[in-house]
Amino acid sequence: MKKLCLLCGNEFETIGHGHTRKYCFDCVPQYELGNREQQQISMNIKHRNIKKYLVNYKGGKCEKCGYNKCIDALHFHHPNSNKEFGIAATFHSLEDYKKEVDKCQLLCSNCHAEEHEKMRKGNVTQ
Repeated sequence: MKKLCLLCGNEFETIGHGHTRKYCFDCVPQYELGNREQQQISMNIKHRNIKKYLVNYKGGKCEKCGYNKCIDALHFHHPNSNKEFGIAATFHSLEDYKKEVDKCQLLCSNCHAEEHEKMRKGNVTQ
């Protein structure tokens, strides 16, 4: 059965009981059931690819200063208290992730730290 990957949009062939698979094997590699090390590597790759997808979805750069050199330095900042879940290390559908990041600002680590300092001091800006 051929499907389209929700992350990269490429067509892929499912294998075995892969009819429920949503991502291609490049975005989320196959792992042997029971092999915790392979499973962890696969999940790390999945989370990294979901973050890449969401960063691109939000414009690919810091909304305050325009920084875009390193994806690890870009964070999703919840400016309000309407946070349902954190983006990192959670398991949700791609649509749920998109709904959550729609509430967020994409900020570099420096701008993110400055926003949290403003919040601590009660000087919130949006």
